[in-house]
Amino acid sequence: MAARMFTYTEADQYRSLSQQNRFAPSSSVFDRRPSEGGWDIRSDRGRPEDGQWTRTHMEVSPEQATRLEKKILQFNMEAAPLWEHILGSLPVSEQLSYRPEILRLYDESDDLERAEQRHIKLSSLLATVRPEDLEDRIPMVTPKTTTRLAGALITRGFTLDVHYLMALVADELEASGSSLRFSVDVTEACTDSRHGFLGVIADDSFVTADYVICSPGVYGEKFLASTGVQVPLAGVAGLWHDVPNVYGQNASLKIHRRSAVAQDANITVQGEGAASRLIFGAGYGFVGTDPRNIDKKSLQAIRSDLDDLVRTLAPEAYEAAGGRSWLAEESRFCIRPWTPSGLGLFSVSPGSKSQLVITGGNNTGGFAQAPSIAAAVVAFVNGQHHPMHNRADANGQGWESTPWVQHNLSSLGLAV
Repeated sequence: MAARMFTYTEADQYRSLSQQNRFAPSSSVFDRRPSEGGWDIRSDRGRPEDGQWTRTHMEVSPEQATRLEKKILQFNMEAAPLWEHILGSLPVSEQLSYRPEILRLYDESDDLERAEQRHIKLSSLLATVRPEDLEDRIPMVTPKTTTRLAGALITRGFTLDVHYLMALVADELEASGSSLRFSVDVTEACTDSRHGFLGVIADDSFVTADYVICSPGVYGEKFLASTGVQVPLAGVAGLWHDVPNVYGQNASLKIHRRSAVAQDANITVQGEGAASRLIFGAGYGFVGTDPRNIDKKSLQAIRSDLDDLVRTLAPEAYEAAGGRSWLAEESRFCIRPWTPSGLGLFSVSPGSKSQLVITGGNNTGGFAQAPSIAAAVVAFVNGQHHPMHNRADANGQGWESTPWVQHNLSSLGLAV
């Protein structure tokens, strides 16, 4: 899916959802099925690695979760002006589908009020839209859907076509002398007898450089294991639908529905004019440490909820897409890497001639925080400090709060 969204509240710390548990104090959204108010769509639910991940997640206290979320939001806010600089330096094109501002819909008034206060604190609130004004401000909202909504917020942020963005970035890099290769199979990190980093195996050949930057994602578990960094990244699935934008909707949206299986959904506008589309993306499907471990029935429960959202919020778009026959199409989904704490991974493995930097695991905020992650990498290469380099302390004050993340930054004089 090419649709990506930046807001000040991407990549939340999701521990609070587990604490709001009406089923059992010892369980979390990660070990309850969607029919039980959870996210668990694993086929095999007995993997020990999954149990370790879930236990670590549950060990985050409410106080730690608050501190971790604050740090996550700080990196989002750092990324905002960096995004402005990046987008301002690239050629302007309608193909980028850049849409400023995000409309956030809520079906419960108390959720709306909490979100309003949160965005006020972050200085990201632009306006509040009351129910009676929704139809005037949001073309796809009809009188029928208005009765199910408590209101909306207009907040800072944007959406764009990330595939086209990366094509622009690739052009800029090649114009500056960079050489780009794609579809390269990187399988292993190589170390010497003292476990110092040497380089990587790529397409069965040894490759090295002064700095090797890797973001292995959720399918790079074998490579990650070869680095010696013991991080149980887990996968979380998200699904999406693509329907015609028959409403002339210009701004992209988020919608929060408290009682839904897929509580939070993005509706991203892509394309221009009559050819524009609405990309409905939703669902948190926990697949654990094996991204292929998916129970199709549980995945379908999320898909059904997303189907219902399209039918009820955008009935004209639903019919234009093909109605019932359109529902017969296969679900499209992706698997994203998550850490138990919600904080992304930033780990360094030094060697005598080469340094390996590993990033990733940013939950739903990998795109949103990308410029901040890049700034942390550049700072490391230049021998400077960045807050993302911090080691964790016992109170979860560092970048990654869990004790099993192996940082070697202290040996390089970069940790505080």
